[in-house]
Amino acid sequence: MGITANIYKLIAQVKQEGIGIILISDELPELIGCSDRILIMKNGEVAKIFERAEGFSEHRIVQVMI
Repeated sequence: MGITANIYKLIAQVKQEGIGIILISDELPELIGCSDRILIMKNGEVAKIFERAEGFSEHRIVQVMI
C-alpha cells in the first residue's frame, strides 16, 4: 500500500473517532473524496462553504474558486 493510500486510511479512521481534520490540497478530486465540508477562501476571506449533505459538485466549487 502506498503512502497516499495509508494517509487516506488514517483520515478515515480518525474521522470515525469524531476527530476533525483540516486537509489543505490543490487536488479537487482528493478534497471531494475525503471531505464532509469544503471551505473556499479568496483574498483571505471565506468565499463559500460546501457541505457533503448538499452534494459536492466540482463545477460549482470551481465557479467559486475562479
